[in-house]
Amino acid sequence: MPEVACSNHVGLMEDKMKKIKRNRWTKEEIKYLKENYKVTFYSDIAKCLGRTHDAVTSMATKIGLKSCKRNRPKEQGGDRNDNWKGGISKNNYHYKKIQVKRYPKRVRARGAVYDALKNFVLHKPTICEKCKKTFGKCKIEGHHKDYDKPLDVNWLCARCHRKADKIMVDKA
Repeated sequence: MPEVACSNHVGLMEDKMKKIKRNRWTKEEIKYLKENYKVTFYSDIAKCLGRTHDAVTSMATKIGLKSCKRNRPKEQGGDRNDNWKGGISKNNYHYKKIQVKRYPKRVRARGAVYDALKNFVLHKPTICEKCKKTFGKCKIEGHHKDYDKPLDVNWLCARCHRKADKIMVDKA
């Protein structure tokens, strides 16, 4: 990557750093951004101009400069990303296989409830059994106290279900 010297903008940066609030972009700053956005990372342009990376990205978008892949932050790729799940999330079959292996009773109980609902053996209510609030059918979830009794299900809203699961984990 060619290095772009910003020495001619050092004086500009020092003047700008004296001000506490900086709202408007000067013509020189916009010109510098237009000249260097293809060959320099936005983070380097931001340092040169004494602005944040977000401010430079925002202005580039505003004036119609199309960002290249190389202007995206490097530190957010792969396992350096906070949302990285170790690659499991891309292969759902692999994840499901692990769940079946770890929790066979849970998987069988959920399957039994699914089949019972499908065949109208069980009826999914619209009211949470614990807090008595009314929800749509899709908002109510089945909670198993004992996976050995798959059709013995408490119908709870998501909030009450999380609380019930937390109580179960705390007891174990």
